[in-house]
Order: sequence, then structure tokens, then C-alpha cells
Amino acid sequence: QKTGYYLDQRENRQAAAAYAAGRRVLDMFCYSGGFGVASAVSGNAASVLSVDSSIKAVSLARANAELNNATAMLVEQADAFEKLSTLHEKGEKFGMVILDPPKFARSRASASDALRAYHRINRLGVDLLEPGGILVTCSCSGAITRDDFLMMLSAVGQRSGRTLQLLEHRGAAIDHPVNLHCLEGEYLKCSIVRVQ
Repeated sequence: QKTGYYLDQRENRQAAAAYAAGRRVLDMFCYSGGFGVASAVSGNAASVLSVDSSIKAVSLARANAELNNATAMLVEQADAFEKLSTLHEKGEKFGMVILDPPKFARSRASASDALRAYHRINRLGVDLLEPGGILVTCSCSGAITRDDFLMMLSAVGQRSGRTLQLLEHRGAAIDHPVNLHCLEGEYLKCSIVRVQ
């Protein structure tokens, strides 16, 4: 049964929140606002802007923020790629950018296209980070391996001229074990990266 809260990200939200203190946080593809609420409430972020293209998701995230008294959190409806580009054009900078998009690759056949999309959003996210900022970036595509994902991030660093330092590379919560006979079960990747 899907809850809509993505319990597989539970520990990743808390890990990300540990880097949020005093930072201006941008939470893209926020859905129910889990990363944003954790950053605002337990992470003590200075402010959180959470963005999703779905009006239903925006309503859910706003309700979640209210339930958790996340007063530093603002939720906005917008296309993620357009919003990232607009913020970049305005010269906005953030101390933390969280990217948790929906599945881009349904199969290995679509992995190349998906990696291009991941590269694009991560490049946009990196461009919005102040020096020393934190990028929290996720992929829930089982067809994208850990190595694929980290190589994509390395390419983002090279193309952007920024130094990316991997602080943590995480997977699904502990109650989501991976069967070694089906490594696609290691679908969730969550990298926490310092960007210089």
C-alpha cells in the first residue's frame, strides 16, 4: 500500500536536515513536503522554498507544513525545470538544494535519456548553490545504478567548473532490504554533496 509519504526516504530526510541549519533551502519535486518539513523543523533552516508541479501535491505539502508548524516553509506550484531556470536567471542563491524527482528511467533502455535529465536538473541545482552549499540529490530509478548516478554527478561538477565532494551516499530506509539476486531492488540513491 502506497502512503504517498515515501517511507523509503525517511532516514534520508533526517540526514539531509542535519545540514540545513541556518541555510536557505530549495526543495524541488517536493510532493508531500517531507524533505522541506524535516529541513524546516528538525533542521532549523532559515527558510525553505518547496516546489512541485502538481496542485494536489502542493496542497498536501502545505497541509504537512501546517501540521508540523513549519513556519519557515513556503510551498509553490511550478514546473521544476522552469523554476530552476528562473531562479538562476534572477541570480538567486541557496545554501541547500534538494532534488527528489519522480522516476526518469522505467527500464535500462531509457537509462541514457534519464541520465541526461538527471544531469540537467543537477546542473541547474548546482548553479543555484552558494560556495560550500549542500546538494541533496535523489534517483528512484532502479535502471540507474549507483555508479551511473555518481558518474553523472562527477560530469555535472566538471561541466559547471565546481568541485563536488560526496559527503554521504545513501539508499532506501533500513526496512527496505535488497535481495542480492535482484539488484534493481537497490533503486533509491540519495547523494549528499558539498559544492565549492
